[in-house]
Amino acid sequence: MSLLRRLRDTLLRVEVVLLLVVLAAMILLSAAQVLLRQLHGGIVWIDVVVRHLVLTTAMLGAALAAGRGGHISIDLIGRLVKGRFATYMQSASSLVAAWVCVRLTLAAGTFVQMSREFGDTIEAINQPAWLWQIVIPLGFGLCALHFLLEVPLRLLHKDQEEQA
Repeated sequence: MSLLRRLRDTLLRVEVVLLLVVLAAMILLSAAQVLLRQLHGGIVWIDVVVRHLVLTTAMLGAALAAGRGGHISIDLIGRLVKGRFATYMQSASSLVAAWVCVRLTLAAGTFVQMSREFGDTIEAINQPAWLWQIVIPLGFGLCALHFLLEVPLRLLHKDQEEQA
């Protein structure tokens, strides 16, 4: 059990560090662009990179929310049902969320693969688009992993509470 908890905690720490790095890059690039526009019109590729960093921030933020239990949920069952049954229902809800995230991961992976096969490029930075789009399936995959880790952690925590 502690192995699962350590895995989840390590994953969350890595995601926080990545999110901080991406946010810092966004802030620095945006500030530089503002200053450069005042001087001579700015640099075209900065806007494109910042747009893609926003997408990266969204995917990392979603994964963090899923890992910390801060994702959007309908808590009707939790309010109406208590005890062990509520734990089972919450676990079932997490499994459904994981399934949805796996399906989204697969769909996003298909999208990235098609972009790669068609040779889509981001002209302003002269790079293949799939290199920047890969954050979409990775983000959904991280969300799925967090939801899946949540199930045994919740069930084992509930068992430990009942034994105490």
